[in-house]
Amino acid sequence: MHGRLYTIQEVIAAIAPIQVIIADPAAEITTLLYDSRKLNNGRQGLFFALSARRDGHGYIGQAYAGGVRN
Repeated sequence: MHGRLYTIQEVIAAIAPIQVIIADPAAEITTLLYDSRKLNNGRQGLFFALSARRDGHGYIGQAYAGGVRN
């Protein structure tokens, strides 16, 4: 099943995040990422820093080092 691809600009408009750092405004998002240990498709992935048992904000650097740019 293949759905519609969303640009990072469209995602930002939809979720209204508190802080935004955009590496490539034309990037198309195909993968949603939330675990920095299981990164795939970093160029087209969107990393969500969730707060639960652990604060995902502490793993943004690891995600970036793994190729994630959004």
